[in-house]
Amino acid sequence: MRVKNNKLLIAIAILFFSIGIIQIADWFLFSSQHSAIKEWPVFIAKYRSRFPDFYNLRVASLVMAFLFAIAGWIWLEQKTKGYKVLAIIAFFFGFWNLFSLM
Repeated sequence: MRVKNNKLLIAIAILFFSIGIIQIADWFLFSSQHSAIKEWPVFIAKYRSRFPDFYNLRVASLVMAFLFAIAGWIWLEQKTKGYKVLAIIAFFFGFWNLFSLM
């Protein structure tokens, strides 16, 4: 079923993509600021300590992968090449989040 309001769909895709990019940027900023920590368990414990106790990083990765997939699907349905490129980028980041669960 196609939704006729393309502007709304594109806005939703941009919102979902932005949420995912913020999460990825947060990880890279944190890892660059704490690059002196060489032990992986200590590094992860410090990263997890930034979030509330109920926040599960594995669930968050799944949610981000889902948001990237939705954004990519919406952009894939558009006719222009620019949206197709954004869809490929969104799918790449979605798979990246899934890969981070392993």
